Formats: sequence, C-alpha cells, structure tokens
Amino acid sequence: MYPDLSYLLHDLIGTRVDNGFSLIKTFGFVLALAFLAARFVFGKELLRMEQIGLLKPSKEKVKLGYPAAPMEVLLNGLVGFFIGFKVIYLIGHQSEIGSDVLPFIASMQGDWFGGLVGGVLFGFLQWYGKHKDRLPKPVSKEIDIHPHQRKTDITIRSAISEY
Repeated sequence: MYPDLSYLLHDLIGTRVDNGFSLIKTFGFVLALAFLAARFVFGKELLRMEQIGLLKPSKEKVKLGYPAAPMEVLLNGLVGFFIGFKVIYLIGHQSEIGSDVLPFIASMQGDWFGGLVGGVLFGFLQWYGKHKDRLPKPVSKEIDIHPHQRKTDITIRSAISEY
C-alpha cells in the first residue's frame, strides 16, 4: 500500500521517500484521476446520445460583453489569496510541515506576501478576462446549451455529492 506518491515513486524509480511528493496522498490522487476519467467517458456518452437524438439542447440566457462585477473580482481575489498564502509557504517549509498537510491548511500559517500577490493576480485575471471580451454595448441573448457541454458541471456535482 502506498500512503502517498513519494512511496510509489520510490518503488518505481528509486527516489527518496518523504520528499515533496509526500504531499500528494495516493487515495485522493487516484480518486481525482477517477473523476477525470469519468468526465471523459461521460462526455463521450452524452455526445453519442445527442447524435442519435435521445438528448436535445436546452436554451439558456447569457450576458455577453459585460464588465466584471466587483463581487466576481473580489471572490477570485480571495481564492487567489488563499492559494498564494498557503502554497508559497508550503514550498518554502515542506520539511517543517511534513507529509501531514491537513493541519497546515487549517492553521493560520502562511506567506502573507504570497497571499497578496495571489489575490491581486487572480483578481486581475478575472477583471482582464472580462475586460478583453467587453463590448461597446453589452447584450443578453439566448443560446443552445448541449448536454455534452455540461459534462464538467455534472462531474463536479457528482464529486461533491459523493461526500
């Protein structure tokens, strides 16, 4: 049994045990691979069912050309802050944290500068993505959404509802 990826790599290619790969727990890694495989196969099946006429597209109203809402930028900035705060600290202090990363994630330990950079970067990317697609006169229109275009949404919902 391999509790984390470092043990698997040790047996396969002879790397040192409890290295940086010890942060990737084998069960979670394999579970994530299973959901990616399910998304791929499920998408192919939805496409096949559309082609034979069993599934039809649905109409959805979308807004095009609007600037990013302040709440969108703020939420992306918060996600970026958390990622930068934890990941940058983790990179520099991996030996101190060890292979049990969950107590670290729940703690207040982190790199404030990395968090600030991550927050600004994610907020800017959200703003910039909407800004470059902005139209002089934003429009709302109805488009067809095919079932195979929902494969990621359905897979994420099934992953969340699994627990």
